[in-house]
Amino acid sequence: MRKLLYILTSVALLACTDDETIKGTAVSFYPDLVDAIVEGGTSTATLELSGPGVGTAVIRVSDPEFVTTDPEMVDGLITIEFDDNGSQTIDIAVARGTRAEDYIIDFDVVSVSGGVEDVASGKFKLFVNTIPALQLPFFDDFEDCSEEFATPEKWVEEFVGDSKTDRGWACRATEGVDGTNGVRASAFGGEAGTDHAWLISNGSFDLTSVSEAFMTFDMKSSFSGDGDLFVMWSEDYSGAGDPTVATWQEVPGVSSQLPVVGANSYKKVAAELTPMVGKKIFIGFQYIGASSSSSTSYEMDNFSISEDGTGFEFYGLPFADDLNSCSTFNVPSTFIQERAAGSKQDRGWECGANGVSGSQAVRATALGGVAGAVDAWLISAKAFDLSTTSEGVLTFDIKSATAGTGTLKILWSENYTGSGEPTTGTWTEFAGFMAPTGGSDSYGTTDIDIQAAIGKTVYLAFQFVGGTNSSSISFDIDNINVASGSGSGGGGGGSSTTDTGDCDLTGAGTIIVSHDFEGCTDDFSIPNGFIEENVPGTKTDRGWGCRDDGTSGSRAVRASAFGGDDGSDDAWLIMDSFDATSFTEISLTFDVQSPFSGPGDLFVLYSNDYSGSGDPTNASWAQLDNITSQLPAQGAGEFATVTTSPCDLTGSSVYIAFQYVNGTSAASSAWSIDNLELRGN
Repeated sequence: MRKLLYILTSVALLACTDDETIKGTAVSFYPDLVDAIVEGGTSTATLELSGPGVGTAVIRVSDPEFVTTDPEMVDGLITIEFDDNGSQTIDIAVARGTRAEDYIIDFDVVSVSGGVEDVASGKFKLFVNTIPALQLPFFDDFEDCSEEFATPEKWVEEFVGDSKTDRGWACRATEGVDGTNGVRASAFGGEAGTDHAWLISNGSFDLTSVSEAFMTFDMKSSFSGDGDLFVMWSEDYSGAGDPTVATWQEVPGVSSQLPVVGANSYKKVAAELTPMVGKKIFIGFQYIGASSSSSTSYEMDNFSISEDGTGFEFYGLPFADDLNSCSTFNVPSTFIQERAAGSKQDRGWECGANGVSGSQAVRATALGGVAGAVDAWLISAKAFDLSTTSEGVLTFDIKSATAGTGTLKILWSENYTGSGEPTTGTWTEFAGFMAPTGGSDSYGTTDIDIQAAIGKTVYLAFQFVGGTNSSSISFDIDNINVASGSGSGGGGGGSSTTDTGDCDLTGAGTIIVSHDFEGCTDDFSIPNGFIEENVPGTKTDRGWGCRDDGTSGSRAVRASAFGGDDGSDDAWLIMDSFDATSFTEISLTFDVQSPFSGPGDLFVLYSNDYSGSGDPTNASWAQLDNITSQLPAQGAGEFATVTTSPCDLTGSSVYIAFQYVNGTSAASSAWSIDNLELRGN
């Protein structure tokens, strides 16, 4: 709309050449002489040939550095060959984020040859609207959104596909923090159908010149019902139109912080934007699955993105670092390395490709270099704020590749200064940690109960001491997680090693395993073809068991923790192993419902090194991370069909597991599984 008057005037002027008498064969862009797009978009210009003949037209592009074309430009010129076809097209793609203000790109016919004798309307104008660049710090308290049900000024709303369009995101008075203005997502009432509504920043956040960035917002959910919220980021969204044509990823660490549906109280959500640093990104809030008859709501206030770390003086929970961003020979950005007085300085902690499945991990060793023994500390770069949680767990994967001298300790301190000589602080060792046997060279997952540090603000440290240049054990650590709860092998639920699960979602192929659970006739028993394992320290009197919970009242297997012994569940339903070596594609489908809401999450994982019995957290598991978005809402009571296809599942002895974690005796969601099929191609 910004260029409408200009475009209409240009069309009128350019069209005047049509009154001229052109003799013989001529080329013309007429009647489509102009187009307007947003940066990052595409357009097509059509060059028409009038009259008989064949020949060539050469078009000059005014700003060739900002566009790519097909046919391809050479030194800013496009050559069009006419044969028996009376028209030729030029496909134009405009670069994104290259200019500060709106601009025009001209396409001019500068010469013709061969059977083409003249030029009629030889100019095509492309009006380009730049994407607004949002600078840091950015803050929106939505107070300027005073019109009820309007879209906030700093945001755009987009609806996807055939979703209902009369609800979605809207400003609401008194729905913000302390009764101020806020913005709400809801689908309740109005037209029939379900919502798929996005609230997207009206411009991209410029993180190209910052070394770190942080996002915070306040969020509550006033009403329970259907509907999920995902907080996403995109580097290639055009700034307008259907968001699903762009590539979006979830902002790490946000989903686990969202408030409980219907809790009706605001909660601060905070995330470090480390993966986005150096990029220009859109932030989008995706609200999906709520209907006119059943809808949860989400209210947001006080959205901010900054680079100064305000509100990030401490690490909050959950904390997760898979160490994959740590370059070889460095230490992770979320930690610092300090060596105690007298330690050899040329060894200690550094990252390398020693992690689970060959990923990055951080290794401690003293072998080689100058003579002496090492006392090297890997200390969290910030203190952890454990003041508001009642229990917590530190989880990590660990192996020892080489045997020798040296000890690993896990410690915490309330009074360490954050840098410098570690022994200036008072450190307390966590009890119960047992390092792997030197040289065993096999990853296992360790959970450490950090109850001794709960209620405090503390630094966490891995101390490697006693290894020498001539004899040193080594320890590789990967997938470090700190979460509230009592421990669950995988950082509070699921594994920090993930598989997208989207390599072949056809669900077709030869059936490898099929379970309809009809043969599991005894209530609370475990179905044939599966075992149940409870992670040590969790309650064992609930978990998985067969029930009349299947589709159309058939049998199914249900997970629940409600009632019985105090405590929380970490119960794994593990399918008998199968041989994947003869298949290039594997797909898993199952029906799932959640008959009751409450705490308790469901994860689907697979392992190539599980022993077949015992504590599953002693093995390496990969979580299928496209499962969560397909699960029905907790308590919805309706079955949904989930389809997933592991990308990296290989081996002759593969285990698939359903992990149910964090349900308690006092409050518990439930999950029922039916009609499971594993297929291979």
